Amino acid sequence: RRLRLYKLDPIRREPDAMLRGQALHKVLEVFVKDLPDPIPGDAEARLLTIAAQVFSRDVPWPATRRLWLARLGRVADWFINSERDRRTRGMPLAYECKGMLGMDEPVFQLTGTADRIDRLIDGSVVIYDYKTGAIPTNPQIRYFDKQMPLEAMMAEQGAFGDLGPLTVSGLEYIGLGSSPRIAAVDMDDQL
Repeated sequence: RRLRLYKLDPIRREPDAMLRGQALHKVLEVFVKDLPDPIPGDAEARLLTIAAQVFSRDVPWPATRRLWLARLGRVADWFINSERDRRTRGMPLAYECKGMLGMDEPVFQLTGTADRIDRLIDGSVVIYDYKTGAIPTNPQIRYFDKQMPLEAMMAEQGAFGDLGPLTVSGLEYIGLGSSPRIAAVDMDDQL
């Protein structure tokens, strides 16, 4: 017979992947919101200053803060150059955008948060997801990891509040791990 016992949260939180992802998402949200166009020459210094401030507030372990700041420093130049490329196609529209979509059959609420939505020059949007860990492959997305395709469906149905229904022309992961890269999600036949 099962006792139905559940593991308790630790008394003292440890620096883990989830906290690193949350802190880095906050850094990028603040940085991109405040980043002028065209991107200035001191953008990398701005990014690292914001990171130091966010980590100081949200990460209580000094050694972890230094480690995470150093990791971000190694990909900062790449991120800023890729941001320049994104800005040639469009501009950020929303950050950490929460959405909710009511479904009828079966009845339930689909909720999600888009890390970032950019409006492109043609009026369509690209939804971005920042990844500090491994980026899922298209077969993984096709069969298991439906976050990005579901966010696209929600956006097209107007689930992201005041943004209304959006035409989604792309889904991209921005990988910020040790080998930073952009990975487009194949939007055909994902749901």
